[in-house]
Amino acid sequence: MNARILIPCLLIFAALWPQATAQPLDVVHYKADIAFDLATPRLDGIVELRITDAPQNFVLHLRDLLATSVEVNSVAATFSQSDGELRINAASAPSPADTVAVRIVYGGRATSEAGSPSWGGCFWGPVTFMMGVGFYAPYVSMMRHWIPSNDIPSDKATFDLTYTVPDGYVAAGTGLLTEVRGAGGNTSYRWVETHPTATYLATYAIGRYARITSSWNGLPLEYYVLKADSLKGVAHFASVPAMLDAFTRAYGPYPFDKVGYCMTPIGSMEHQTMISYASTLLTAQPASRIAAHELAHQWWGDCVTATTFADAWLSEGFATFSEAVYAEHIGGRSAYEAAAVNFSNTYLNQVAPQEGVFPLHDFPRAAPSSNYPSTIYEKGAAVLRMLRHIMGDSAFFRGLRAFRAAHEYGNATTDDFRAAMEGEHGRTLDWFFDEWVMKAGWPVYTVQKIVELPSTGPFRLRILQGQDSTKVPFFRMPIDVRIIRSTGDTTLVTVENRAQRAEDFVFPAIPANTVASYLIDPKNVILKTASYRTVGVESSPRVAITEALLASISPNPLHGDSPGTAMLSISSAMPTRLRLSMFDSLGREVRVLAEREWHAGRHGVPFSVAGLPEGTYTLCLRSNSGVSLQRFVVTR
Repeated sequence: MNARILIPCLLIFAALWPQATAQPLDVVHYKADIAFDLATPRLDGIVELRITDAPQNFVLHLRDLLATSVEVNSVAATFSQSDGELRINAASAPSPADTVAVRIVYGGRATSEAGSPSWGGCFWGPVTFMMGVGFYAPYVSMMRHWIPSNDIPSDKATFDLTYTVPDGYVAAGTGLLTEVRGAGGNTSYRWVETHPTATYLATYAIGRYARITSSWNGLPLEYYVLKADSLKGVAHFASVPAMLDAFTRAYGPYPFDKVGYCMTPIGSMEHQTMISYASTLLTAQPASRIAAHELAHQWWGDCVTATTFADAWLSEGFATFSEAVYAEHIGGRSAYEAAAVNFSNTYLNQVAPQEGVFPLHDFPRAAPSSNYPSTIYEKGAAVLRMLRHIMGDSAFFRGLRAFRAAHEYGNATTDDFRAAMEGEHGRTLDWFFDEWVMKAGWPVYTVQKIVELPSTGPFRLRILQGQDSTKVPFFRMPIDVRIIRSTGDTTLVTVENRAQRAEDFVFPAIPANTVASYLIDPKNVILKTASYRTVGVESSPRVAITEALLASISPNPLHGDSPGTAMLSISSAMPTRLRLSMFDSLGREVRVLAEREWHAGRHGVPFSVAGLPEGTYTLCLRSNSGVSLQRFVVTR
């Protein structure tokens, strides 16, 4: 589902965390015949459910529609309805080994979730359709608005759904279209999905559609567009085969029997094999980001479905990340990086200031969050990008395929995903998932270049984490450091930053005075903010000079525009060779004043500061035994 464009609307209603009634109930199959009266409007349906593990008394979900008859194993059952629940009392207790057949006759005007604007549920109009999840409702899944069901994502089932609509209308649905028959001014469309499907992923869309068909490697591709948009639809969906190429290469074979897109007034939503696609997106240009996002859901969200909506990031974060996977397929690694860096930037600059800062797992749903906050899209994708960087491409994509293989056509949790990735990584990833999925926030780095004199010492950095550790953890992360030398050579070094307030890093092979510039995380992989500063000049722990001493500088401060000279006093205890040089505040040697043999005694050395920018400078007198330092200031 791509709901990021709807975020301004999500501030209106607070939703409680959705809790499903725990019951030993497993619906394995739904078979329904539903007739739509588009003029009234209302629907009338007969649904037959096959249920295992059913007790004598059980509950199904049904909202705003009225059940008029219930049978269990062909015997009339008593029932009652209230608060979106259909409570059924069978005439006798089924055997624990039985598969129970439940037949329900029901009807009424199918509704959408409460709230304005409304997004999830059933809508009537020139296009009559349903959207499988709600942004405001405390129960999230919307099948209860059109079929009596055990409407929780962990209870997957197969579907055999027939929609009867007035002639001239076409009904698009989940699965394969197995039968079309007409009678009495109506046409019936039978859609059969033999793969287990979460209730929120079954759908219908009814409109005066043209059906555009194509194929990819023998897989049917079907696009339902309004008849006037047929040519536009052909051009727009011409890019879908490239998306399939990208995702099958990354994630393995396409998991279902068809790819379908149907135009709906709002969207978009990843209904299994029949994606609801917002009509405003249909142009003569090839489909791109949103179409790819919804198609990727067929792997992540549809084939592998989160056990509860507490782990919805396993669906939305994965589909958003897949936008960059598709960009990489058609544009190379640079296109991937350009798309992926946008996840972090969007989250830090737009989403977090608007929604607040909270974890990916078990996130709050009260406004300004919602059932589907942008956090789980943008931060979720950013987290997957970081995980790919840490694991490396080969292990990362092997891990995704292993995750899919272990849970395809079923359900999974964040712990299941972590276990699959650890299996390919060969090391624990507890620390990563704890920081980035189970907890909130991001590291706020301050990177300090530590300047020492003489600057021939090794390059040193200090990385501080400035986030409020009472609310946000310190982050353990490998951090790439790009160092550019004055020769133009570039070195990339990875340091392991521990989860602590401050840590120093020394690069022994890189003299500080050869470093022209540096940058941490040059590809902006880490979700973070970072600032840079140079720590004031520090003297290194070298032995102090014994042969000579910098005694004084006069005047100090010095005026940089003065044509005159300053006087430096040096006291030498014995004849020796000395090097006298000048460093700026960044530790760069800017001038060599003298390098020669000095005789014993006191020496006055004149020097000029003409042409030097204002700032703090250090004179360094160096012998074989050590150094002597004196600071001075240049003003303007």
